[in-house]
Amino acid sequence: MVVTIGALIVSGLLMVGAFIALSPALWNDPPARVVNLLEERTRLLDIQVSIDPLAPLTLLQRLEAIVLQPTITPVMYYELGSWTEAEPIRVEIERYGLWHGYPDGVFGVLIMLAAGAGIVVAGWRWWRYAGLLMWLGLTVISLLVNPLPWQRYYLPLIPVAALLAGLGIQGILKRLTLENT
Repeated sequence: MVVTIGALIVSGLLMVGAFIALSPALWNDPPARVVNLLEERTRLLDIQVSIDPLAPLTLLQRLEAIVLQPTITPVMYYELGSWTEAEPIRVEIERYGLWHGYPDGVFGVLIMLAAGAGIVVAGWRWWRYAGLLMWLGLTVISLLVNPLPWQRYYLPLIPVAALLAGLGIQGILKRLTLENT
């Protein structure tokens, strides 16, 4: 367990170091540039919230979106309703709409339930799945802070949900196998 936590801390520090090394704008006074970046992102977020009539989402709506967006909510191809009238966009959606990620409907509900089972399995053996739980936690925290209802912000949940669904299915199959033997 100590080794896992140490590896996660080292990985986090390496990630921050790589981000700074690959961001020349941060090379001159990184703390000040990070503050500038956060100020600019806040300004942009205020503009985006003022433009979208569905924004800002309440905390309850954000929690609901965290559960439903990756698996059940129909795919959002654009964020502005006026884009439905744009012919090039409609043509691309018709051409590539078949390849839209997780299916909604019954299969989406099954994936969501399997991911929920995966959270239970990972929580039960948290020391083994600490990295996955941290990934999920950081993603959820970032989504709770974001007031925009745009589906693109929920895309980072898809790989986490896929891993958790696989873990949940594995846990269910193990449980069924143990009960049948």
